[in-house]
Amino acid sequence: MSFVPDITTAKGRKEIASLAYKVAQTKTYLDGLGKDLVAELKEIPKLIDANRKTVRDRLDELKAKARQPLTDYEEEQARIKAEEEAKAAAEALAKQIESDHEIAILMDREFDRQREEERLKAERESESMKNA
Repeated sequence: MSFVPDITTAKGRKEIASLAYKVAQTKTYLDGLGKDLVAELKEIPKLIDANRKTVRDRLDELKAKARQPLTDYEEEQARIKAEEEAKAAAEALAKQIESDHEIAILMDREFDRQREEERLKAERESESMKNA
């Protein structure tokens, strides 16, 4: 900078003021350019993130579409397995009910037998008391 300030004359003071004004204008202009550039640069990550989200969403949809036959197969296998387990449980329950029924019949017969024995015993005792 080859400017030599001269404050002794009105013209020199005007030149100093003019130079200071030009420097201030240049500073404001450059600062504005910097702000604009920063604003533009801040938009870039937003655009990148938006594009990443779009790509992720599309790939998730594609993955789901590609996997759908396998998902359907797995669901069908799970349904078949559940049906088989339900059938096996029903068969086991039927066997248990049949077994319990047979046991109940045997217990009923035993109860009837014991009751008949007690009746006969009571009848014999009653006759032996009549005879005595």
